[in-house]
Amino acid sequence: MEINKTERLIPVTGKERIVTLDIVRGFALLGILLVNMQLYLSPYPYTLMYETNWWTGTSDILADYFITIFAESKFFTIFSFLFGYGFYIFMERARDKGKPVVKLYVRRILALLIFGALHIVLLWWGDILHLYAVIGVLLLFFINRSPKALLVWSVILIIIPVIILGGLTALAAAVGGTDTADPHFTQFLDEQVQTSLQVYSQGSFIEIIHQRLADFSFIVAYSIIMAPHVLALFLLGVYAAKKRLFQDIDANGPLLRKAWLWGLIVGISFVFLQFTGKYNLLGISYMSSQVHYMIGTFIGGTALCFFYIATLTFLLQKPNWFRILSPLGDVGRMALTNYLSQSVIATTIFYGYGLGLFGQVGPAWGIVLTFGIFTLQVYFSRYWMKRYRFGPMEWLWRTMTYLKVQPLKK
Repeated sequence: MEINKTERLIPVTGKERIVTLDIVRGFALLGILLVNMQLYLSPYPYTLMYETNWWTGTSDILADYFITIFAESKFFTIFSFLFGYGFYIFMERARDKGKPVVKLYVRRILALLIFGALHIVLLWWGDILHLYAVIGVLLLFFINRSPKALLVWSVILIIIPVIILGGLTALAAAVGGTDTADPHFTQFLDEQVQTSLQVYSQGSFIEIIHQRLADFSFIVAYSIIMAPHVLALFLLGVYAAKKRLFQDIDANGPLLRKAWLWGLIVGISFVFLQFTGKYNLLGISYMSSQVHYMIGTFIGGTALCFFYIATLTFLLQKPNWFRILSPLGDVGRMALTNYLSQSVIATTIFYGYGLGLFGQVGPAWGIVLTFGIFTLQVYFSRYWMKRYRFGPMEWLWRTMTYLKVQPLKK
């Protein structure tokens, strides 16, 4: 933020922006679209729980493997980390100017919650904004914690889902329910897959809304399990912001090198667990394979997230790489707009009120579509940011936060 001549608090623009932060955010949006594309084009929340791979074509199976290893759970974690980083910057700049920090932040979070709710109802069930808004309120209790305390809390919160999953496995083993998926549950999954295929590809807009809400209800339990993990990433973002990670990269070189090395070592180890568990390549019980997948997802995704962040940050210190990657900065500056527009474009392609291709496109073509859509977003973001101070949704978000219409044109 900055202060104008009348001491009115206004949003950050221009020179005060952290370019590296914007580029990393833009990179995260590419990975998020790569993963979400599987959810846009198929009944993924249900097929994910099958004991066999839903995709049968070789190219689709390999594409699914690629997304699981390199993208799944690695990019929303970056986005979550950056949310915490941005939270701290927002709060500190408001505090430095003596403004009502909590009031501003609460309005900002409420606006995000509204965006998330509308996203779920009108566009797509896999929204993350509402979860960020709900969990984001808890950040107010950590803003004054020391960096060390933030690290301790982060570790505790990352371990919580692992303990929950381990406990569920032990409970299932005690009652003898780990060998195969429950047949009644499998039948339910089959019914939901067929319903999703029919409604999303041929249904009316109202019918699609009902199906979207049913899908959202189905994943709520997963969101609850995931909540401590998201909060942990928020806190790691606050920790990094207090260390001025992106503002003072030279001073934080040792920290980034540790993040790079340990992120790679831990990431590879647990992503192996994620991969083998998801497809049950070890031939273990159904419940055990699912727990392996979830634990690998939580820990492996987090570790590789920091490997990716550190790698990208080091590359951006080299002029040639900075020139290549800099267009991602405009995408990152319009992160909310681009995140929501991804849903607009993808659902128009796959849902019945658009082209109705739901269930007819596999992961291989999904990857092609991902890069095609993202390329359009890169060019649009560059065009828009040359002419305007904020993305369209960023402008609306800021206007709702400050309760005053913000100037849009440069």
